[in-house]
Amino acid sequence: MILNRNKFLLITLTILLIIVSNLVHSDARKQLPWMGVLIDATPNNSGATVKTVGQGTPAYFAGIIENDIITNFNNVNIEFYKDVAHLVATQTIPGQEVPLTIIRRGKVLKLTIIMGKRIYNGNNWQVVVVPKNSSQKTRKFAKKQNNSGSGFLISKLGHIITNEHVVQNCKQIHVGKNTNTLMLAKLLDTDKSNDLALLRISNLKNKTEETSFFINNLEVNNIPLASNGLIRQNNVRGGEDVLVAGFPYGDVVSKSIKVTKGIISSTRGYKDDTGQFQIDAAVQPGNSGGPIYDRYGNIIGVVVAQLDKLKVAKSMGSLPENINFGIKASTVKQFLNTAGLISNWSKKSKPLTTEKLFEIALQQTVIVVCNN
Repeated sequence: MILNRNKFLLITLTILLIIVSNLVHSDARKQLPWMGVLIDATPNNSGATVKTVGQGTPAYFAGIIENDIITNFNNVNIEFYKDVAHLVATQTIPGQEVPLTIIRRGKVLKLTIIMGKRIYNGNNWQVVVVPKNSSQKTRKFAKKQNNSGSGFLISKLGHIITNEHVVQNCKQIHVGKNTNTLMLAKLLDTDKSNDLALLRISNLKNKTEETSFFINNLEVNNIPLASNGLIRQNNVRGGEDVLVAGFPYGDVVSKSIKVTKGIISSTRGYKDDTGQFQIDAAVQPGNSGGPIYDRYGNIIGVVVAQLDKLKVAKSMGSLPENINFGIKASTVKQFLNTAGLISNWSKKSKPLTTEKLFEIALQQTVIVVCNN
């Protein structure tokens, strides 16, 4: 009886070993798709930030670089960074060509990645690049698409202020309430050292569906002539409330204007730049060139940049948050005067609600699209 029981246990153990062996060999034959990137959440939890790209990986050959923000993977919008791993695992196979949309320094790019593969050899995972053909050994970068930033109307003649880097090397410039109402604009003047540019809408005479927004807005008091006062004379004060308006990420999130609130964190900019100031209001790629308002509706600056978080993290060991910069109103006024658009100081002194400030920003702020 004991012999039979031992024989039964031996047979059972043998069967279990065979099952485990088959599972191991099954895993050894398993091939999973692979990109070769390390990603993390974005500040607003929309999309996925690329933290590192392995050299010689599928992502490397596709032209993905650090700080790129993946907003669409295989024609699916990325709402949270973990979506990328899920889509890789469930919707791709090794060797598959997968379309990507990324944002790089405010510019929307289209890429195609050829998925690599991971093979389990029984002890660890081996990674393999699966090129489309054997000659694919050079890194391919995406063609630049239309880039976008923000700007704001400063006169009834259709003048617009934005950043110089937003319109740099553009073949054509279009502005509008959103990307559905774009119209051609002309570059009149630039100030590279202060990152400012002056645009003018090319034709306001022919009223069309696209131009009606501008014509209607230019007829109301919310868009005063620069000569009547638009920009505040007094210097920014540390701790005062501000509201930032613009089109972060272009129209990727939505086509409408976005506003964020904050305070003046410092009356000087990066490396003690006296022509700029620091704010903690949220700023994203695409906000560049947008207006910064005080609580009275006066424009006190122009959004210019945000601190490169990953570079600071590498050098300082921690990730900075809400460190953004604006160009001071005095610098903007001087640029306008030099460009021949004489401007006086705004003297609004009645505090406004956030809702009222939003209405003003809605009528003054435009998206600026650079066609490369």
